[in-house]
Amino acid sequence: MRSLIVSALTLSVILVCMVAAVAAHQLPRGVLLEARTALAEGRVDAALVELESLVERFPDSPWVALWYGHAWRAKGDRRAAIDQYLRGLKLQPDNPELLIAVGDLQRDAGDLVRATDYYTRAVASAPSLAIAHRKAAAAEIERLRHGAAIGHLESYVKLVEDDLEALSEGLNVLGIEQYLNEDHDGAIATLERALSIDPNNGMAHFGLGMSLSDRSAEYDRALLHLRRSIELDSTNPTAHYIAGRILTAQGHLEEALEALKISLELSPNLADAHYRIALVYARLGDRETARSHQQRFQELAQLQDNLEAEETDIKQATDRDQFLFRYAATEALPSESLQEFRDAVAEILLAEPNNPGALTLSARGALVAGEIERGLEDIARALEIAPDQWESLYVNGMLLYQAARHEEARLSLQQALQANPLSSLVHGGLGNVLVALGETRQAVEEYLVAINFDPEQPAHYLNLAIAYQKLGETELEAEAMENYRRLLRQHP
Repeated sequence: MRSLIVSALTLSVILVCMVAAVAAHQLPRGVLLEARTALAEGRVDAALVELESLVERFPDSPWVALWYGHAWRAKGDRRAAIDQYLRGLKLQPDNPELLIAVGDLQRDAGDLVRATDYYTRAVASAPSLAIAHRKAAAAEIERLRHGAAIGHLESYVKLVEDDLEALSEGLNVLGIEQYLNEDHDGAIATLERALSIDPNNGMAHFGLGMSLSDRSAEYDRALLHLRRSIELDSTNPTAHYIAGRILTAQGHLEEALEALKISLELSPNLADAHYRIALVYARLGDRETARSHQQRFQELAQLQDNLEAEETDIKQATDRDQFLFRYAATEALPSESLQEFRDAVAEILLAEPNNPGALTLSARGALVAGEIERGLEDIARALEIAPDQWESLYVNGMLLYQAARHEEARLSLQQALQANPLSSLVHGGLGNVLVALGETRQAVEEYLVAINFDPEQPAHYLNLAIAYQKLGETELEAEAMENYRRLLRQHP
């Protein structure tokens, strides 16, 4: 169901052309046309050449930075793309398209929380920008935060009222989110509005039929919409199943049997359909067939129970890993916490001695405890098994930094950023290495990127203040120290 909702949300392609509101950010008319055309036609290298020249001509334009970032992203270089997007945000921190671009990269990296933060900032910056609400809604749907998604979708449909296709699709998704949020009245009203715009909207018919199917007084209406949705898309097993469930309740057993058979042909492992069809066969007197479907239902139900148990185990493991990460990332550990951390890591390594993630955690613990040589041994084994894992490359870089092997540390951290250019940890670590190498100005840039990604981390501001002190920039040093103290007061 979630994938159905997300795919529907992305059906409408919205082309947004923003005009810079601040005169200092405006460009001569048409200056980006050649680069944008080249990108649209798939001529990425040509776009990069054109945009490189535009950067030289308009170094202070956030719009050139935006499209240069788009070109690098199309080229597959996420690090170069994020560098340009962040450069643009430095020039214009409230630029909604740049905020959305960074959010998209965070979403691609699997960090839906950070992605949502950037989309929400874009919404705050440009409340009338429909695409910002659409992006924020999609991220909230993936996080199964139906209430938050509904808020963005309600704003979205108001903003696209003149675009009937976008409005219809937005109402579809809004209606189903309302249903999933247990607002059935709202879902019904929304989906009826969608059908008033497009009577042949199969998804709206399905959503409306599903919403009405929970009310026995509305069974006939529900069937009407479900049958229409099946006419428009006969491959939806859930539509056939819900129709079969309603027909069974109404006593139309032969029709119910036909609908449930189709549902199982389309989705043989739909447990509820096996349960429902077993009831129908039993009422029709075919106990042997009923028994086979009941047995299959029980098997699938057991598999579901096992899956839920596995998810519980995964959650427990995740909680443990979060504990490990939290303590391993701490600069100083009480002895009892460090021992708890070591015991947890040892438990993992006992079961999986060649688990690169566990070896990386062990190396993190060694880093925190100051056992640098042991940490380097663990992380070397981890990188032999999984050489491209950014976490391992990060820990390796920080261990090398502590061992005063600064050039090697820089290389490892740069490799980590190639794998994940969105990590504030890596940017901050690279900043520390650059300070040690005497490249303090470059270190400042890394600290600023780290702050952009994680503005609530006091250590980034402290490092930035130290760097500004080395550069003799006392006002900026004082500002960074004030932010550091402010965050310490907020999170003692």
